[in-house]
Amino acid sequence: MRTYRFNENDLDRLDALIEKITKAAEKEGMRTRITKVTILRALFLKGEKTPVKELLELIKEVKIYG
Repeated sequence: MRTYRFNENDLDRLDALIEKITKAAEKEGMRTRITKVTILRALFLKGEKTPVKELLELIKEVKIYG
């Protein structure tokens, strides 16, 4: 099994996403702290509900296949 690591660009994008979601959550009155793990869990949940064909298209788009 191949292991992939986030590069600096990925981490910067994730930090920007955390900031964006945190601002939106505050406007909604949510008190939950948004973290990298929170976002990954949400993406996992969405991934489980997303058709395989759509996930494959996303994988091709971000070029994370071997």
